[in-house]
Amino acid sequence: MSGAVTNSPFSAPWEPAMRELLSPFSLTPEATGIAASFLVLVAALFFLRKPKKNSLDFRDAAGEHIKVLPGDTRVARFVQGAEVSDRGKAIAGDEPYLVHSSRLRHLVIATPDQLRQFMANDSKGHKKVPGGGLGDYAARMLGSCVGQQHGEKWKLMRSHFDPSFSNHAARQAEPVFHKVIRDWLEALPPAATSSAFTKDALTSCHALAFRLLAIMSYGEVMDDATFAKLNSLTQMHKQMMMTMVLNLKTSSRLYNMLPTTERRQLKEFNRLWEQFNLGAIERARKDGLNCPVERIYAGVEVGDMSLVEFLQSLDEMLYTNIDITGLALARLLHNIAAHADFQARLRAEILGEKQQQSGYSAAAYAGKQDTLLHYATLESLRLNNVLHFSPPECTAEDKIIGGYRIPAQTSCIVDVRRINTNREAWGEDAETFRPERFAGLPASSYRFSMIRWGVGSSKCMGKNMADLLLKMTVIAVLERYELRPAVLEKGGGEQQQQGMTAATKETGIGFRLL
Repeated sequence: MSGAVTNSPFSAPWEPAMRELLSPFSLTPEATGIAASFLVLVAALFFLRKPKKNSLDFRDAAGEHIKVLPGDTRVARFVQGAEVSDRGKAIAGDEPYLVHSSRLRHLVIATPDQLRQFMANDSKGHKKVPGGGLGDYAARMLGSCVGQQHGEKWKLMRSHFDPSFSNHAARQAEPVFHKVIRDWLEALPPAATSSAFTKDALTSCHALAFRLLAIMSYGEVMDDATFAKLNSLTQMHKQMMMTMVLNLKTSSRLYNMLPTTERRQLKEFNRLWEQFNLGAIERARKDGLNCPVERIYAGVEVGDMSLVEFLQSLDEMLYTNIDITGLALARLLHNIAAHADFQARLRAEILGEKQQQSGYSAAAYAGKQDTLLHYATLESLRLNNVLHFSPPECTAEDKIIGGYRIPAQTSCIVDVRRINTNREAWGEDAETFRPERFAGLPASSYRFSMIRWGVGSSKCMGKNMADLLLKMTVIAVLERYELRPAVLEKGGGEQQQQGMTAATKETGIGFRLL
């Protein structure tokens, strides 16, 4: 058997790689050879069965082929997103183009007009690419979460999650937000007597966002002991996220069928995650505690979603998306710190709101859309996109995008950075922090020229909580401190990396008590 496969055209480049893949499993040389040959044969049959498409299918009216970015972007889109974006613009200008991502390829949408064409007519029928296009490990980890659903299934699952995370629910939780933010502020100085200090914004803001979202999700169940259990899973989840994005071997279904370290870790996390959540639900019901997760679990009990879908959706919201919220808050504070004149005007607005209103409510102030606070939040989200490229989703019908005929079921990703800084939409100072640009602009005017919490209708379900967190934190911080940019010492300070959203340089924020 081994000899027959060795003589095939596939064995020369593939069999040594397969032997290396099997090397950790302590097999005899004969068993290793048989297993490697079998994997080669399966892989060969797979590639013969599924021929790759090529860019000849994508032409403009003149018959010109769409541009294709050389190289593979599967990892680079996450860790070198700006560079991939710049390379794409260099070869295609403002036209759409194709990128390779392992065995997949995606159409990159780079302008507001292209985004409008992508969303026109068929957006409700857009399907997500399984596992976010990252392969089998990602599909096993998060492939059943609500963010990976579409159509009626997405609506059904969201109907159970949305009531607990709506704009109304967020505003009703103002006392909870206020207490958590106040406690965070009290713990921020390195010593009780510190009137001036420097903090790593990313680490500090991640901790605040995680604590608040945990309380909003688990309600009265989330005491200190329960939070410690939840937090104990954080490091394991970060390792899994790194594996999902950076470890190309785990893209393979065959690899994940083997008794690998990565498979064991995912299995153990899933066991602990199920145990934690079912325990929280049982405690809420036994003790009569208010717990949003317990109410959402009713969707499992009536058959609207499976236990796996429920658990992966909570994972997506609490662990996967919390990096995004924490980094968004850190960058908002840093932008305010870097613009002293604007900071002074914003502080005056905050203090003025408290003085002028009877029955002042921070949540009500945060809900206004004609304030410097609102403009600053929008401007920071516009400029500081956390992920350069959106997760892939597929067109439902043939369409023209950027002058090219794009077949149905084409996987598309959006270059968020280029959309959000498009000069036709935002002017020559598109890359400058100028919050007042939003004054008088209705949200409909930048529907396709600004991406905040996702693309299309399936935006992040925690966006209302995140928006209120950003604004109420800014209010509380500026009431107490003057901010300035600060540089953390290399190798000192606090660890900045949080999952896949590490800061690009060692920056911090200086706090000075007013």
